[in-house]
Amino acid sequence: MPALSRNMALAAFALTAAAMLQPLAWRAAGIKPQDLENRPMSARPKITVDRLLDSTLYESISRYLEDRNPLRWYAVVAQARLRYEVFGTVENNGPSSQVVAGRDGWLFIAESLNQPCWDAEPLKRGVGVLRLMQDALSDRGKKFIFTIAPNKASIYPEKLTPALVALSACARQSRDGLVGLIRTSGLTHFIDAFDVLQSARKIEQRPLYVPKETHWTDLGSIYFVSQLMRQAFAETRDLTRLRATGTSSPTPDLSRLSGLFTAHTLEHYVHDLGGVVTRQPTTIEHGGEGRPYVRQTSTSNTVPLDHRKVLILHDSFFYISWDHLASFFDDVLYMHWNAFDAVKFGEFARSADIIIVESVEREVYRRLSELRPEQAQAFRDALGRANVAR
Repeated sequence: MPALSRNMALAAFALTAAAMLQPLAWRAAGIKPQDLENRPMSARPKITVDRLLDSTLYESISRYLEDRNPLRWYAVVAQARLRYEVFGTVENNGPSSQVVAGRDGWLFIAESLNQPCWDAEPLKRGVGVLRLMQDALSDRGKKFIFTIAPNKASIYPEKLTPALVALSACARQSRDGLVGLIRTSGLTHFIDAFDVLQSARKIEQRPLYVPKETHWTDLGSIYFVSQLMRQAFAETRDLTRLRATGTSSPTPDLSRLSGLFTAHTLEHYVHDLGGVVTRQPTTIEHGGEGRPYVRQTSTSNTVPLDHRKVLILHDSFFYISWDHLASFFDDVLYMHWNAFDAVKFGEFARSADIIIVESVEREVYRRLSELRPEQAQAFRDALGRANVAR
């Protein structure tokens, strides 16, 4: 190696070693880096002598140090909060950004507003698949329920700016078209959560959705679950009595995505039906893609629970509802949409009495469009096979 190259290599090695010690120094001082993005932090690069003059090594080191510099978090958050407080915007605010700023401190996920305009044909096919699944279940004495969790903007449109109202024109048209299609499709049990939550807003002062979160609050979920129980199961008990179970102060997802990182205090409730319900979730690994299935069993010290087995295909909106359904059913099996498998769903449905399919509004158009008649057939075939243990 020429002298110049050798000296450069030694200097590069010394600088690299000093730089790589920075995260250890920060940690020794009690200052830890915080995750800013929805991705894993960059791994520590492997340093060898033959790579010391390789520019890609220093690019890897730069990413590694940037991810682990705790001061970066403070700088990013300060910039995001200044932009939001002074100008009322979040970074890259517009149709292409993940998060957009509405009125009165509310944030919205852009995907929920910037939806394709109404196209009935692909949705007719998807709703037809649900109808085939419903009919197969009905033939076996099982109840099938379909429901859509509304986008936050569908329930709180006044929190949109004029620009966001214009952006969401197709989303409103598609929502109205889909609800109309479902009502004439022959699906027997459709829980119209749009109507439920819009009606609840007229009597409820507390928010049904978290202002800087994608999802509904405990109250939003409780109004939905209450309507589900009344409409689909003829529940006659007083479901307006609630019991507070505490508070939490998480960083809402949209606050995190926008770089604001402001916490929000949430109040938590369950139905007050007498007694105390204890739930026990059990994870069921499936070896495929997506989240594991979860079976939740519940016990009550006074009020008897419904012993019918429930199977639910759901997304993140339903997580908060797990506690609320536990007040009514003692055995519920949850399958997330990102792990949906028509055969496995049919196998689980074989030993279930009640099957619920839920989707958030912003995803329902894609999910219905992707359903195929062959999936309905696979579901029916699996439903007819031997029982599968839960």
